[in-house]
Amino acid sequence: EREIKATVKNNTFPKEIRVKAGERVVFVVTNEERLEKHSFEFPDLDVFRDVGPLETVRIEWLVPDKKGRWDMGCFLTEPVFEIHERMEGVLIIE
Repeated sequence: EREIKATVKNNTFPKEIRVKAGERVVFVVTNEERLEKHSFEFPDLDVFRDVGPLETVRIEWLVPDKKGRWDMGCFLTEPVFEIHERMEGVLIIE
């Protein structure tokens, strides 16, 4: 089981995370924003977790056998969409 740390701050999101198909990973996601809630999600792979202000969450995941490039990010639309629209990256399953 591999731990992957991801930090959300200043409305930014990791640009790229690489994992291997069949690997067990634990994402440790920290939201360093003081007021804004964010999400950590891979929408096409059914991974979604809200991360509140100044919160750290752990997401255990068995990487599916779906090699390729997948969208990841914070795709919340409220309260102000423009804050979240820059918060995207790519998950690469090898």
